[in-house]
Amino acid sequence: MAKIFILKSRPSIYGDFIKGFWLKLGKDFRKGLIYVFTNPIVELLYGFSYLWITVFVLIEHKEDVFYNQLVGFSSVGIILFLLTSFKKTRFLGEPQRYAEFFIPFYSVMSIDVLNSNSVLMVLLFNFILIMVPKYFLVKEFSKNGQYEGKSRLMNTIQSLELKDAIGTSNDHNLAKTLFAHGIKVCRPDYSIFYGSERDFNKSYFENDHGIISPKEIEKYIVDYELSLVVVNNQIYKSEEVQLLYNWKLMKRVGHYCIYQRPLLG
Repeated sequence: MAKIFILKSRPSIYGDFIKGFWLKLGKDFRKGLIYVFTNPIVELLYGFSYLWITVFVLIEHKEDVFYNQLVGFSSVGIILFLLTSFKKTRFLGEPQRYAEFFIPFYSVMSIDVLNSNSVLMVLLFNFILIMVPKYFLVKEFSKNGQYEGKSRLMNTIQSLELKDAIGTSNDHNLAKTLFAHGIKVCRPDYSIFYGSERDFNKSYFENDHGIISPKEIEKYIVDYELSLVVVNNQIYKSEEVQLLYNWKLMKRVGHYCIYQRPLLG
């Protein structure tokens, strides 16, 4: 799974600093900048400003038993970060998430060693460091009205009052959003065993793990008696899912089509 998803999008956390960043920035500077911001090491540098105060505490209060215990315990987060940052261990998840568990300890030390004015400055600095990358991320993902279009789509689906709906979408991320809004969703199962990468890719369209294939959607329609299918026509047209030919087109919202299984009788 790591090979298919994690390593495909970022082959090496450390290799980014040698080659990855420059290739991405040269190809598309804006998207490359987002790629840089989402590197786990870069996230650790700008998102954990309290971490550097911990280093200061370690240097200035190295004789203090209490501080040494706090620093020693909180350093476990950095050790876990390092252990999960290599190719062989990245299947365990994003390294920076392990460091996040120890933020309370960094915070306690920061508040204790800094005066009130310094704490406010650190908080402001930390806010700027986090919000600037966040601004670029949101701006990129909202380009072409992606957020606005999906918001209108979900409002429309909720207005249909589809009771106990079981649904899916060819847009894998949209399928996750449907689930978050209380709709039972069929989508590829990551928790089961696949014999090979080829078997895993059968669920997807042209090996793109953001797109559920027409054949897989047809399988869901037959096996799970779906009542709702939302097709993102920017990915592929509704006609690709042949079993939708007699379904009712409830609404069109931008490039999305909302289909409902016709009632029997």
